[in-house]
Amino acid sequence: MAKAKLNIKYKIVMYALGWYEELASKNAPKGLDVVLPKYIFINFIKNAKVIEKGERALYRNLELLEKKKYISYDNKDIIITKKGKNFYTKIKKEIEPFLEIKRAIVPEEIASKTKKLQTRFK
Repeated sequence: MAKAKLNIKYKIVMYALGWYEELASKNAPKGLDVVLPKYIFINFIKNAKVIEKGERALYRNLELLEKKKYISYDNKDIIITKKGKNFYTKIKKEIEPFLEIKRAIVPEEIASKTKKLQTRFK
């Protein structure tokens, strides 16, 4: 039987977890581990309005990610497992070209990066 793939909402949650850990780890003092309490992550996702779901639905998303062994918990802190880190890396590689395009095409720089911007009447 084939493995069921995670839908886009689970991927977004997994990417957010991985990105948080990556950024926080870079800024953390040497020798200290980064922790992410579940309630802080839920509030972050809700406030970011990335996923239009209720709080309970986000908890269920985390439960499924735990069941599939992408995350685990240490008390109420979310820990990304090795499988979860590998999945985050895969997602990151898939979306990186899109993010590079977004960074490269900045409205103020469109004119400077093209010889002449062409327009026409509709």
